Amino acid sequence: LAVSGVLDGRRGGPRLDRDAVARAVVAVSRALLGDDGLADVEVNPLLVGVDGVLALDAWATGVAP
Repeated sequence: LAVSGVLDGRRGGPRLDRDAVARAVVAVSRALLGDDGLADVEVNPLLVGVDGVLALDAWATGVAP
């Protein structure tokens, strides 16, 4: 990831939850590849902490049936 240095802890800060970031990316990818009728998903920002992630804002659009 391009933000790898930030996740490792900057300026002596704690190491952030890399696994939770990966799980979030995989979950969004699976949702888009599934049969849920999703066309686009955006999560921005994704707050990353030492014990998980939280989507602070997100939107999705569907495909016409």
